[in-house]
Order: sequence, then C-alpha cells, then structure tokens
Amino acid sequence: MLVSRLKSILMNYRQSPGFALVLLVLAGCAVQGGPGGGPVDNTGPELISCFPEDGATGVDSQTAIVMYFSEPLDARAIDNVLQVTPRLKTVPRVKVQRHKLTVKLDEPLQSDRTYIFNFGRNLKDYQSNLTAREIKLAFATGDSIDQGLISGRVSEMSANSKTEVWLFRDGGAFPDTIWLAEPDYIVSVDQDGYYQATNLSIGAYRALAVCDERPRPKFLSENDLLAPPQTEPLKINNRRDRLENVNFRLSKIYLKPFQLLNAKPLDGYLELDFSRPLMDTCLTSGNFIFSDGNLTVSLAWINEEQPTRIIMLTDSLRPQTEYQISVTGIRSENGDTLISEDHSARFNWPARADTLQPKIANSSPSANAKNVELSVVMQINLTEPITGDSLRNDVELLCGDTLKVPVKTRWLDANSLVIEPPERLLSATNYTVHIDTRNWRDYAENYFQDSLIALKLNTIDQDLFGSISGKILFSGGLAPHNLIIEASLVGAQNFSRQARCDSVGLYKIDNLLPGKYTFSIWEDRNNNGKYDYGRLVPYIPAEPYHSYPEQISVRSRWETAEINWSY
Repeated sequence: MLVSRLKSILMNYRQSPGFALVLLVLAGCAVQGGPGGGPVDNTGPELISCFPEDGATGVDSQTAIVMYFSEPLDARAIDNVLQVTPRLKTVPRVKVQRHKLTVKLDEPLQSDRTYIFNFGRNLKDYQSNLTAREIKLAFATGDSIDQGLISGRVSEMSANSKTEVWLFRDGGAFPDTIWLAEPDYIVSVDQDGYYQATNLSIGAYRALAVCDERPRPKFLSENDLLAPPQTEPLKINNRRDRLENVNFRLSKIYLKPFQLLNAKPLDGYLELDFSRPLMDTCLTSGNFIFSDGNLTVSLAWINEEQPTRIIMLTDSLRPQTEYQISVTGIRSENGDTLISEDHSARFNWPARADTLQPKIANSSPSANAKNVELSVVMQINLTEPITGDSLRNDVELLCGDTLKVPVKTRWLDANSLVIEPPERLLSATNYTVHIDTRNWRDYAENYFQDSLIALKLNTIDQDLFGSISGKILFSGGLAPHNLIIEASLVGAQNFSRQARCDSVGLYKIDNLLPGKYTFSIWEDRNNNGKYDYGRLVPYIPAEPYHSYPEQISVRSRWETAEINWSY
C-alpha cells in the first residue's frame, strides 16, 4: 500500500519544475564524494575527537576505538594502513562510515600495557588529500602510560615517496637481521624530515629510516632508500626518557650478499656481473680460475661505465664449449668479499666472431661541457678494449683553435683513456680535445668507428668566485678536526665544495660560483674524506650528519663572512 502511494505522488509531481530539483538533492545525498563546483578541496581530513582519548589510562581490554574526522574518509583506502604496537595476534577490523572510523578488535588487549594505534598519514578524503598530521592514538590498559620518546630528522628524502622511521625492540631481530623482521613501531616523517616516536616502553631499540613507494611494505628491499641512525645505542631506561637528535641520512644500502651473478660472452669478450659495484683494484690472472686449467686471462678490468661488471680477454677458448669460472680476491666497494657458494659461474663460449667497431661510450667532462674545473682530469670511455698503445701522437689538447697544450695520456684500463694536463687550465677559456683514432682497433681487428674525434669544453670563470667563512659551534667531546662542512650550489648538479674547520671551529670555503648554497656538516670519524652511511649487516651506525635548510647567497669576488652553524 505504501509503495503504491509513493508511486502515485511521484506521478503527480513528475511534470512540476521542482521535480528535477528533488531528484538532484536525493542523488547528492547518495554520493559520498565531494560536491561538484566551488573551490577545489586541497585540505586533508583532521581528527576531531576519539575514544578512548589519546593518553587515556585504565582502558577496558575489550574496548572498540572510534574516531571522528572533519570530513568524510575514503573507505576504499583503509586496507593495511593501521599499525598496532605491541602487535596483535589477529588483525583489527577497520570500518569507515563517512566522518566516523571504527576499529574493532578480535582479541582482548593485555593488561598493564601501553598500546599505540597508528594510521600515519595514510588516511585520505575523496579528493585523495592525506591527513596533514600523523593519526596516532596511544592509551594504556594499566594505571600509567609509557612516555619514552625518540625524535630527530631524516635527510635526503625522495620528493614523491613516503618516508617512515621503523623501530625494532631488542629481541629476535637483534643483532643483524632487522631487515628481515617486521618493525615494532612505525612513525611517519613529515615533509620537512622530522619525526617523533612517542609512548615507547623501557628497553633497547634499533632504528631504520625507510623511503619507498609502496603503501606499507612488510619487509625491506634494495629498491628502498634506507638509513641506520647516526647514533648508537638507543635505550629507554626510564619511562619518561627522551632521546633527541637521532638523525638519519637516506641512501641505497645493500641487503643481499655480495655475489657473482653470471658470466656471459659478448662480442669476443667475457663479462662477469656482480651484485654490487666493485672496489677499484688491479686485477690479475690469479683472480680467475677456469675449469680448464690451461686457460689464462690475458687482460681484465672493471668497467668504468658499469662498475658492477668485469670485462676480460682470455686465450684459447673453444667455440661451443661450456666452461666454469671461479673468482677470488674480489671485493665490493664497501669492502665485502664474495661468499663461498656464490663465487663461480658457468658459460658457453659461442662461435660467432666479433664484427662490431669500437666507439666512444661517454666522456668526463661530457662534450660541450660548461664550467669545467681548471684542474680537470679528462676520461674517455670506449665500448670495447683497444689493442696496443700509440697515444703519443694520437691525443692533443688545443686552447682556442690553435694553441697546443701539453697533456699526459695513459690507459686507465683497456677501454678507458685518461687525459691529464700537467698544469691548471686557463679560466673562462674554450678548449678542444682532438683524438686521432685511425689506428685504433679492438682485439678482433675491428677499426674504430670514427677516424677523428673532437670534444669541446669551456672552463670555469674563476673571476666569478666568491667565498664563505664562519664558525661551527659545537659541544664538548667532539674532535673539531673531524668536522667537514660542505656547501652545495642550489639548482646545479655536482657543484659543491668542502672544508675542514680548525681547532676552534673556524672554517672558510673558497672557489664558489655565485648563487645560493645549502650546507651540511658531518663527523668524518675515519678520516677518509667522505660520508659513511653505515651498514645493516653487520649493523653499524652512520656518521653523525646535520643538514641545514637555510640558503646562503654568494656573490662574485666577495667573501660572505660570519656564517655560523650550530652542530
């Protein structure tokens, strides 16, 4: 009867002007997204209230968690975004009804425990705006709540990826297997790199900063940017302990063992591919052992263009024959040796002859490079090794178009040529490198693709240089001679200058192009002149490092003085 009555009302009003308006209003009530028209919504949801309240104590072990937000949440984006610590045996059920989010538990909470329910910044509205702040709720089932804190900053974050700090409690993940374990705490890092892990219980921790593009990885991979902290150990000894300035600097860190991946013939040469870049070292025939004991390596080198690869020439390889090669005495760039079970590989030597002509793969500086350093050492990398050495008359460096500049030339390896002027080049001057390659040929007697190569470059104008000086303010206990300060030109690739401070922290950085510079300071504890990012296996903290967001202007022929930094 009711349905018939409604149909009758609709039939009576379907011809009226207001009928369409009523339908639009009803349709709008059914749509959960934002209304059309008007200003674009660029603001993420904000948490208005929650039960239990953040910091509550004596919470019932069977409680359900309810949160209310300033605008409707996207119910399609709530899978795998909740992190609970301590971890529960069963996964909580998360339900969204417009502004309301409910977390229901399938098991009771433990007594006298502090729990953290953390969504990070993964909740969003229907316009895909993420929450501006980390959505985190901490409460205790006992009469007091843990208030331990670890905080700091993460540097070198990727602009389009999510960055988090993972904390692992002392237990099964110690000492060197944390990259295979799930973290006990996950903390979001804000857009400026700052994080704060709160409500930590008493105990020892290990930490990692992780930057990735996945929604919430369960385990780490070598595609992630990673960083161990720059301090160790991390211990919360009392319930209210605060560990501040636990900082990270992200980079690629190797997780898998260093190993020989494969051996493959290519255009008459044998290539060995490894899982990591190799340490720059002199290779000899003793580094390689063939299953056929009569074979020897006549020439071997690390590929400059691809440092995970060794290229070699061998004598007496028989076509259509399978061989096994074993490698010994090879180290990765971070000093690791090959594990015993992954140091050999098999390959089948083909009958096909090498007919490819060698050519230039790349050069440093590149062709037509600008602002080349005055003390430049040039390097030409070829696609194949060249036989013989006739460089005395093959290479010349011209200042302008005609003035010949003396240079020293040498083969770095069989396909990498080094050109080094014995004196600094002239400032703001055009130079040309001429290479006569008519007599260059590979080991299969294929001659070079081009008979004459000309590479042009322009040197930096030292009259444009300015400088920056100041003082590093540091606390006691530091060795000031270990502090390195680096200035990097904003908007330029690979233009930076470094300096060490003196015993009282004074520094000066010369030879700076005009522009704006950002600064970083680190403790070069092993005095190798470069920053050490630390390791996961074995777990080694990184060198302490601070970066500063301020940009300092440099003018030509001017010293910018009294630029002081607190370290």
